[in-house]
Amino acid sequence: MNAKRNDGPREKFRKLAKIPYTDEFSPNEMRALSRGLVPKNDTDKWFVYFEKGILSFHRSATGQGVYRVRIKTNKNRSGVVKWARCTKEVMTIDKRYEAAILNFLVSNLLLGQDIPFPRHIKLEERKPGEYQAMLAGTEFEETIVDKRVLKRLYK
Repeated sequence: MNAKRNDGPREKFRKLAKIPYTDEFSPNEMRALSRGLVPKNDTDKWFVYFEKGILSFHRSATGQGVYRVRIKTNKNRSGVVKWARCTKEVMTIDKRYEAAILNFLVSNLLLGQDIPFPRHIKLEERKPGEYQAMLAGTEFEETIVDKRVLKRLYK
């Protein structure tokens, strides 16, 4: 069953900034994105739904809108990202890092993949995995990224 906008906490999106996230999705991946994600317990950090070509990400505890992704569906039911935006007030490092975080969330939470969490070299943690657990509620392997790596990945 697909998540609907009223299935979880949801506030209006505030000021959004364009981020350099791009991707293409197969018909099977589009079906997975359409299912979205409804939080089931306290460790689930995101409520995600797909409606009218927009994939929307809200924090499950507060309903705060964080990411919006416009996906154009092709005749064969595959999809391509037309634009992605992030709420300005939640940007931790920069737009490229937000694109890396969004890629992690889409890939792992919605598509069931296993890509490493991109922990920025500037983020300090008391213990390994602390930021990932707070942000995504996950315990995936992590990879350290810096401005140079992000610039190469997200132009």
